[in-house]
Amino acid sequence: MIKNIHKIFIFLVFVVFIQNGLAQVNMPPIEDDKFFDALNQELEFFEADWIDNHSITRDIILGASWVNQDDQENYLGQVIFTDKKLKRKLNNKGNVKNEIAVLLVVITNNSKYRIIFDGSSTSIIIAEKNKIQKSEFEDVIKKFNFKAGRFGKAISEISTLGIASSKGYDEMRIGSIRSNLLKKSIKKTIIEPGESSSSLLFIPASLINNNSIISIPIQNLRRLIYLDLQLNLPTETS
Repeated sequence: MIKNIHKIFIFLVFVVFIQNGLAQVNMPPIEDDKFFDALNQELEFFEADWIDNHSITRDIILGASWVNQDDQENYLGQVIFTDKKLKRKLNNKGNVKNEIAVLLVVITNNSKYRIIFDGSSTSIIIAEKNKIQKSEFEDVIKKFNFKAGRFGKAISEISTLGIASSKGYDEMRIGSIRSNLLKKSIKKTIIEPGESSSSLLFIPASLINNNSIISIPIQNLRRLIYLDLQLNLPTETS
C-alpha cells in the first residue's frame, strides 16, 4: 500500500513538473513582452521649443508633435493609430470614426514662477469654437489588444497554476498597459522654473484638422494667475 502511494506521489510530481516545463516553453517571457518592455521605456526628453510646432505665453512654451508608429510601439507596446491613417486625415481623407490619435505634448517653464500644468483638463477647440475633451482613459484602454494569443491558450489547456494560464497572463498585460498609460498620459503636474515635462495626449482622431487648437489651463502659483495655453494641432507628421 505504501509503495503504491509512493508511486502515485512520484507520478503527480512528474505531471506537475511536465506542466510547468511546457508552460515555461510556451509562455512568452515577461521580460520580452512588448507591453512589459514599454513600462520601462521613458519618454524622450524634449524642451518645448525643440519642436517646430510650439507657442509661447509669458515665457511658458507649449509644443506638440504626432507620435509615429515606431514610437507608439516603443512607448505603448502597440500601435493604436497608424501613420497612414494620420497622413490621410491630415489631408482631410479617410474614415477615422472611433479612432484615437497620439500626441507628444511638452511644456517648458522659462518663467520665474512655479506653475500648475492642468493636463487633465486638456480640451480641443474645433473650428466652430466648440470645446471637446481629450479621449477618456477607458476608451484608450480599449484600443489595446492585450490577449496572450495562441501561446497563452495552449498554456491554459495544460495548466491551472494562476500566472501560467492565459487568463493570468492577460491580467498582467492589461495591468501593465494601465500602469503605463497612467504614468505617461498628460495630467495635472507642477512645473518648476527652468523645467520641462513631456507626456502623451490621446484625442479623437476625428478632431484632426487645420483649424483645431489644443487648449490646456495653467496656474501661476506665485501670482495666482490663470491662463489657457493654446497651440494649433500639428499639420505634419513627425
